[in-house]
Amino acid sequence: MVLTEPLTTLLSSMSLAMALVGVAMSLTQPHNKTLFRILAAFFVAIAATEVGDAVGPSISNLTLRVMLNAIWIVGATAVLPLLWLYIWRLTRDGQSWPRHPWPHAILPALSLLCYASIFALSPSDQEFLFTETDGDLSRRGFVLGLTYQLLGLFVVTCQWLFYL
Repeated sequence: MVLTEPLTTLLSSMSLAMALVGVAMSLTQPHNKTLFRILAAFFVAIAATEVGDAVGPSISNLTLRVMLNAIWIVGATAVLPLLWLYIWRLTRDGQSWPRHPWPHAILPALSLLCYASIFALSPSDQEFLFTETDGDLSRRGFVLGLTYQLLGLFVVTCQWLFYL
């Protein structure tokens, strides 16, 4: 075990706990429920990015590790749209939602779809992609893994260009 792994696990666990407290506090606010529901969804996305590092080292089941990575990618791509929706709602009077809010969900949905392609791989290819073992990657596994990485890079680049 590398010295930084316990520190990463500790910091991720603390961030996960703070995000869950933020969810609880946001959902218990009696006024401006729409605004605080968006904020709670933002905190859920933050928690989704931390859950893999917080509990991941203790999980040895490959399927669960793949699912934790899927949760992470959806959370990571949902943070910016939810923050944008929260700030949009916070700065607008009267109008509760943008005219077309659903396009902001396209990139997180696209990231989930490209991540779902990983489940089409054989267990040996999944193990090669998600563990640090040596082994041979099949041609199909290489193509799907490369496609996933390129689509992930595309999704993150699009988000940074649009939301900044």
